[in-house]
Amino acid sequence: MGTAGGMPPDFEEKFYRPETWAQAREAIDVYYVRAATLLNPDNGLDDSFLGDFFVPVLEGSGVEIALDAVGAGFLLARPANSTARIEREVALMEKLGKMGGRVGYVALQSVLSKPLRKESKVVEYPMQQRIEDVVGYAKAVRERLPEIELGILDALPTKGLEYREPYGQLATALDKDGLKLDFVHLDCPYEHPQQGTRITWEGVKEVETFVKQDVGARFGLVCTSRTGGEASDEAWHDNVLDAPKQYAEADGNPNEYVVMSWFPYPASSIPESAGADTFTETKTVLAFSRGLGR
Repeated sequence: MGTAGGMPPDFEEKFYRPETWAQAREAIDVYYVRAATLLNPDNGLDDSFLGDFFVPVLEGSGVEIALDAVGAGFLLARPANSTARIEREVALMEKLGKMGGRVGYVALQSVLSKPLRKESKVVEYPMQQRIEDVVGYAKAVRERLPEIELGILDALPTKGLEYREPYGQLATALDKDGLKLDFVHLDCPYEHPQQGTRITWEGVKEVETFVKQDVGARFGLVCTSRTGGEASDEAWHDNVLDAPKQYAEADGNPNEYVVMSWFPYPASSIPESAGADTFTETKTVLAFSRGLGR
């Protein structure tokens, strides 16, 4: 939750009061968080918070950490600070590990699909350079943290763009350097396949099949809703819970589901036990997991 390195207003409280989402933690395997959120000094998430609350709460429930990272974006276009950007995120992974956390996954956000802007104008950034960015970042991570799995959080299919060749080329480039593309998480808000403008639920299934069979990576579906997240807590809740039902009708069988929001709603993270007319993030996560039979 949160946008541009921000965070929900009750993010810290969620870790100060872990009892307010204890069942939701038991229902999840991995806690996905933006690296920018933990690194942004304006958020005030210092080492005492991370070491005394954030890490222990997750580790106490056996929950691994996945970092949604932006450090691999446009490295060749912005070489002056490329090394520093990578180092900042790798150092965060190492720090969380020393605190006792298990950073098991790094998802490179929009590295293949985000447009490059210069002076408010979109300029071309070739796919080959994007792939080189990922390989360079992956090398830096694996040299120091060889156990971490690395994947992409991508929206090419959601935008109706060609994805097969880029995904295949990325997997091949990583393989040549002894690396691996471990997973692809599809950034696909509910209304896109539901409305079927650029992608359908059947189209999402095609992405899943290609990722699993041709790329040899795990496939994850990000469940969120732009229209719901811009309307109300309840609208986001309802759309997120409907997503796996709709996908199941298309024979969808992802390796993992990711529930996240970068919209104004849900406005609160806790408690998971909110009343019938209140819809918090953790209440939705708990209902989502129960819908999957967990």
